[in-house]
Amino acid sequence: MVLNLCQVYDKDNKTHTFTNVVHLKHFRSEYFINGKILELPIVGDGPCEFDLHNANLKTTMVLDGV
Repeated sequence: MVLNLCQVYDKDNKTHTFTNVVHLKHFRSEYFINGKILELPIVGDGPCEFDLHNANLKTTMVLDGV
């Protein structure tokens, strides 16, 4: 279940921001990562599986070409 709490459209900055609460969501995916945090290499790939419980998610979309 996802509950949409707030939506804001900023016409001047061409952004749309919304906040959601995810009560329970299960994800299964494949992942690939090849990068660094500071100088520590982070490398890997394979299956990924995780659950979100009562997660607060804030997403901002920049609307290009609108």
